[in-house]
Amino acid sequence: MAVIKALGGGKSRGSTNNSLDYITDKEKADLIYTKDCSEDFKKDFQDTKEIWDKTEGRQYYHIVQSFEKENYVNLEKAHEIGQKFISDNEKFKDFQVVMATHQDKDHIHNHIIINSVSMETGLKFEFNPKDLLKSKELSNEICKEYGFMEIDLKNKNTKNLQENTERYSLTEKALIEKNVIPWKEELRQKLDFCLSNSQNFDEFKENLKKEKIEISRGTERKGDKIPKSITFVFQEKKVRGNKLDTRYENLSSIEKSLEIEKSKISLQTLVNQNKNQENQTNKLNELLNTYKKPEEKKLERTKTQQNTKSKGFSR
Repeated sequence: MAVIKALGGGKSRGSTNNSLDYITDKEKADLIYTKDCSEDFKKDFQDTKEIWDKTEGRQYYHIVQSFEKENYVNLEKAHEIGQKFISDNEKFKDFQVVMATHQDKDHIHNHIIINSVSMETGLKFEFNPKDLLKSKELSNEICKEYGFMEIDLKNKNTKNLQENTERYSLTEKALIEKNVIPWKEELRQKLDFCLSNSQNFDEFKENLKKEKIEISRGTERKGDKIPKSITFVFQEKKVRGNKLDTRYENLSSIEKSLEIEKSKISLQTLVNQNKNQENQTNKLNELLNTYKKPEEKKLERTKTQQNTKSKGFSR
């Protein structure tokens, strides 16, 4: 399965180059793909903005396609799926795109950076919640074509920690209905991405730093006592975790969520191992059947014919 996360994008002029440098870093990026731009994609992105005099505002958009730790997902296949996701997505038409496939601790994911200005029309790129849902559906369809498990996009609102447990204010709901992504929703997406890419809380904090998210309070332990809440800082704005999602209420709920993520991965790995063993057994049986001696095959046919005659006689 593949999870799609929209991580927003920067507004400063240098933010595009910083993000492109990050995703294409040779130590992180195993495979790189570009759409409608050359190897000098940073210059291409900026040239497009200058040609259409659209150098202000949002500079780029960042989407991540993360793959579960499935035995049959490798770098090449993930990269191929990412390319198809880009080429088949109508939202990316006429926009320059750079994709880099990363593998961090056996977790494979595609970083996708989209220029904020169309090279053909000069229109600004828009990516609202409805577009995000359509992209998730498209990713699901492509994964299905490759024989991967699909994500249940309909099963959302539940209070179980193992499912999505987002909390939205009335203001956020109103913005989403107008197809505007609130900053808190952008933060949720980034938190989810960091959670799915972390093995423990320390790693979670490191991943938050990469996404320019800080924790201002709520991680101080005093013996067995844990603070009841945790506060995140994003885009110079503060918000308590319990205003975003029950999984991010406090240190304890985050640690529980990390354990759940690890158990999901372990379960999926076990399922895939069983599938692989079953496939190998079937292939082995087919191979044995192919190389059976002619005498054995003749004997089997004779037995089958005798059984058929016996059944016919009993009637």
